[in-house]
Amino acid sequence: IEEMASAYVDALLKLERTENLYLMGYSFGAAVAYEMLLQLRKRDVQVSKLIVLDRPDLRLEPFELKDSDMISMSIPLLKEYARSDFDERFYETIKGKSWDEASALICSAVPFLDRESLEGIARVMRRNSCCSYHPVKGSRSIATSIEVLMAKEIEEDDRLTLESDLKTRMSQYRKGWEGFTNGAVNIIPIEGTHTSIFSSRHIEKLAETINGLILVDHNTPQS
Repeated sequence: IEEMASAYVDALLKLERTENLYLMGYSFGAAVAYEMLLQLRKRDVQVSKLIVLDRPDLRLEPFELKDSDMISMSIPLLKEYARSDFDERFYETIKGKSWDEASALICSAVPFLDRESLEGIARVMRRNSCCSYHPVKGSRSIATSIEVLMAKEIEEDDRLTLESDLKTRMSQYRKGWEGFTNGAVNIIPIEGTHTSIFSSRHIEKLAETINGLILVDHNTPQS
């Protein structure tokens, strides 16, 4: 995490303007974005706001990523983006296969996905599964506010289910992020699941929400 963040920070600091910076990270990338915030702070560069896309907890633990895990994680993606002629039987078919076999079938189901791109995604997922990240809570030097955009729906047992108690999940997300900044931590429910928030059904609303989080700072009168 630290090495990835350092590479992004070095690239960012090559820009002519480093004021009014906003960082955003999705899922695993939220931890990278937070580490960027810490490293930028050490270089006396302030971040106006950190925007987190559906990451309930900042800390990461390494885990073994098996072929079956890769396939299970791909099924929500398939259900969102596969051609309409693929039905539930297809998803059941790929569950018992190796990743090599399943990935070929996945590429046949998703029109815009080729084997090379999918293998690139798989390499990133395998690398991410080895990462460990344990930032320390209680840092009073970080005053950046954190806006956590939480997907309203959850992907469970390969079915899309609407979480009946949003307040409980919002509390869990808040607990996962509070203490890592002295600024505000706000949890904002957004439409979709972890996988589908970027789909054509939700992307415009997501972009509107993110733009609103940035514009509100610029429209706030300065004291």
